[in-house]
Amino acid sequence: MSYTFTLDNSYYGDKKDTGFHTVLYRKKTITLEPGLTVLVGCNGSGKTTFLNQLKDYLRMDNKKRLEYDNLVDGGSNARGMFAWTGNMEALSAACCSSEGENIDQNLGRFAGKIGNFVRKYMKEEKELFLLFDASDSGLSIDHIVSFRKDLVDFIVDDLKKKGIDAYFVVSANSFEMARDARCLDVHNGRYLSFKDYEDYRAFILKSRQQKDKRYGWKS
Repeated sequence: MSYTFTLDNSYYGDKKDTGFHTVLYRKKTITLEPGLTVLVGCNGSGKTTFLNQLKDYLRMDNKKRLEYDNLVDGGSNARGMFAWTGNMEALSAACCSSEGENIDQNLGRFAGKIGNFVRKYMKEEKELFLLFDASDSGLSIDHIVSFRKDLVDFIVDDLKKKGIDAYFVVSANSFEMARDARCLDVHNGRYLSFKDYEDYRAFILKSRQQKDKRYGWKS
């Protein structure tokens, strides 16, 4: 199956969205396929706004979804949650771990949340959307490889066996996340693949030039 929705250039998102809201998407109709889709573009190109619009469409269509944001669900916010809920073991581990290890642990807990969600709410459902914003922020190359293999690939394959299509839609800034992945240029609405880092680097710099031109800025 696939999922198609329409982007709105007048969309302003919710109050916590700090990205650019007047993004001029060149292609309005986007079709997503099951599996991993990596949203690519420079900072401010519209990746977070894209995810927020998708979130609203999924809500209106009553599609099952889960959301994860490294900048919201990790770091000091996660430690605060552990302290509030009295989970001192998790709090201690978080305080003694590096940033990457903390994110890895939070992603592991989120994987457990996905499993619980599937058991509780997906008995009659055939599609699950998993939206990840700032997915590679603070992650080293080895953690990104682990994220794609141990979380994305495992869950997509496991849910497929259950007759469920899993859509992982991930915003990212690193080439390692985009490597060998189905990538979506959010501004132009085109699916891309990158042959190497230099190819990806050239795309990001061009994306920055396009963004600066849209806003009348000089690079």
